[in-house]
Amino acid sequence: MSRKNIYVIIIIVVNLLVFTGLYLNSINEIYTDELAEKAYVKLDKSSKEFFDFIEHKTNKFIGDIASKNFPNEEELRNYFEKDLDSKLFSSVILIKGNKVFYFKHENQSIITAYDSSKVFSKIQMHRYKKQKLIGSWRESVIVSRRMQQMFKDTKTKPQSFHWIMRQSNNSNSNILRVGYYDSSNDFFVFIDFNQENFADFFDNLKLLPKKKTAIITKDNKIIVHQNDSLYSKNKYNDLPASVVAEAVNRSMAFENDSIHLFSFVYSDSQAYWVLMDRINRLDIKTLIMVIPNESLKEMVNVWNMGNIIIEIIILLLSIILIFLIIKKEDKKRKPLAVSHLKTANSDTIQDLLKQNESRYLEFKSSMRWDYRQNKENADLESIIIKTIAAFGNSDGGNLIIGVDDDKNILGLEKDFSTLKKADSDYYEIYLRNLFHKYFGVKYTTENIRVAFPVVDGKEICLITVAKAKEPAYVKINKKGRVEEKFYVRSGNSSIEISSLKEINDYIFERFNSGKN
Repeated sequence: MSRKNIYVIIIIVVNLLVFTGLYLNSINEIYTDELAEKAYVKLDKSSKEFFDFIEHKTNKFIGDIASKNFPNEEELRNYFEKDLDSKLFSSVILIKGNKVFYFKHENQSIITAYDSSKVFSKIQMHRYKKQKLIGSWRESVIVSRRMQQMFKDTKTKPQSFHWIMRQSNNSNSNILRVGYYDSSNDFFVFIDFNQENFADFFDNLKLLPKKKTAIITKDNKIIVHQNDSLYSKNKYNDLPASVVAEAVNRSMAFENDSIHLFSFVYSDSQAYWVLMDRINRLDIKTLIMVIPNESLKEMVNVWNMGNIIIEIIILLLSIILIFLIIKKEDKKRKPLAVSHLKTANSDTIQDLLKQNESRYLEFKSSMRWDYRQNKENADLESIIIKTIAAFGNSDGGNLIIGVDDDKNILGLEKDFSTLKKADSDYYEIYLRNLFHKYFGVKYTTENIRVAFPVVDGKEICLITVAKAKEPAYVKINKKGRVEEKFYVRSGNSSIEISSLKEINDYIFERFNSGKN
């Protein structure tokens, strides 16, 4: 068995094993409680990373603000521009004594405000891009009751984080804000987390088509994300607020238990799963995620579709790999292109001599010298002509004269001795006249090249025949009667097609079907 066939069989077997494994995995029934457990594991992992990051950043901000006395807007702007992560934090408000500083990322620019007067209603705004000031304006600010309440609530819990949900001024989405009041240094800091950036952090759960999260603070305040269906918001409506409220209320019954998920059936007769991730940090007690049972079922469809896509990809890669293997193996057997013959060298002939006779390669001891009878035999020329015609009518090939079937280098001296001049120049002239006689000048010029490399100190003849664009017949004079013969390559031999129908079928398929 050839190496090519072994490779193909291995690829097919591997495909069968992979497809069998994926199929067996797909037919195993998956229950929604299993999926809910997997979702919880992902939620727990993501939330730990998320709150580790927030805690580190906010603690750093607060520590820096407490320890540094930023005298002007430029120093504050440089600090926040360097340390504020735009992928997560959208803006910061700092109030220290009678100084107000505002910093916000907006598209590719930064907006800042700095006011040291006691009149907070008129604030000077600046816009920077690549640290260059590109705009300035005054903005009138009204301290709303909600903002006043926010200050009051934050001040009631000094030295601790206070979570607030507020409506964005520029969109329908909500912004999650963490507030902190440092009573020792008398300053407030409020850091906003853009809703989409907040949800994007839980990337492990993005395959859930429908879900909603809620935060329960340590003083049992409930903060609900208004739009968690970010990944398919065009397909699903948000879960009703009443469902989330019911889920939060029911979670209170498990507050002192060790469980981290439960299910319930709501008044709409729909089943829901509730994941409870106990955070207990940054003033957050529990992170609640509510997932409809139907949403978990859709995860199964997504995973099954993923298996199908994997199977298709593996199949396509296997087809490409098999094609490349076949192409590589065929390339090893293909003749040198005619355009390469002008530069045929010792490397070329050595590569050919390493191969065995095949559809594309044949060795001949001589053109005119009969080694068996040890004398000149002009009838041997017809064998050379037959081989040339067979190569041209098939896919081309190389004929080497001066090398026997066992690849022993005989050279051309015996052949030279049968001609008027014993050298390769006259030998080539004789060959070309022979080719012109049997195939014509046009066919010979387009399809046949001759070279005389030297191997082991002996000159041999390399004839390369291209895959011809038209059929070649060989005229044989048989007992005074001229017959046309049609030869092709079959394996490592040149054979005659004698049936007229077979010849016509072969010519149509080989020369007229567009495959040439």
